Amino acid sequence: MTAFYVQAAECAVFFCALNPPGSNGELSGGSYVYAAMNVIFLDIDGVLNCEDTPNPRKFPYIVDARLLSLLKGLLARTGANVVLSSSWRTDPVGLLAAKYYDVPFIDVCPGPPRGIPL
Repeated sequence: MTAFYVQAAECAVFFCALNPPGSNGELSGGSYVYAAMNVIFLDIDGVLNCEDTPNPRKFPYIVDARLLSLLKGLLARTGANVVLSSSWRTDPVGLLAAKYYDVPFIDVCPGPPRGIPL
């Protein structure tokens, strides 16, 4: 497993078990093909926005277009996918804002935001 770090976003390689070509889709008694997938776990605050991000209306959810462009460039170069680990994932308005700003993500981390006991 390889890992690298981009600002506050944790990046890792995940391995997904895939049924080999021609299999019947059953998971028992066969060999598997493992495919690597680059995944970036993205915390939006402090990565896609900062103190210098223009926010004249003081919206709680804001994305800096310049920083988003850097993320999209990274995704294009690495072929990585994004999973939101940000607290934005737990608020419907935060998810709507992420989609509005076109933050490319394939899923969100399960569970409560950090700092909240399970």
